[in-house]
Amino acid sequence: MKWKDKKIICYVVGACRPLSDPLTIKVCRGIDHAIDILTHELIHQMQSQVDDKKWNKWLSFLNSKYPNESNLTKSHVFLNAVHKKIYLELFNDDRFKRDVENSNVSAGYRDSWKIVDEWGYENIIKKFKAIT
Repeated sequence: MKWKDKKIICYVVGACRPLSDPLTIKVCRGIDHAIDILTHELIHQMQSQVDDKKWNKWLSFLNSKYPNESNLTKSHVFLNAVHKKIYLELFNDDRFKRDVENSNVSAGYRDSWKIVDEWGYENIIKKFKAIT
């Protein structure tokens, strides 16, 4: 996946639920947490830049493999696989674990991390590339 836009515009506000479009994050106490939130939203942005036909093939595959999972869960499987790879290769296991723990507030996020754990982030990325 390659970034298609020439610029990345990010709004930083006092309080909000982070968004990928328009890219918006809140002020965070720690820089690590801010980077992790920004990374998550940037991966969403990259997903939205994938050709619709290719993305729909991926979603069709996930719908057949996980028919009972929510759309929120399915939309975060690839995202979390990529994010886990970034955590482990560029940062550390503690940051990865913190993100997983913070995701417990939402069943969709929690379930997508479970899928990544069970299936393996490298296998998910490999399958995504094969399908798209």
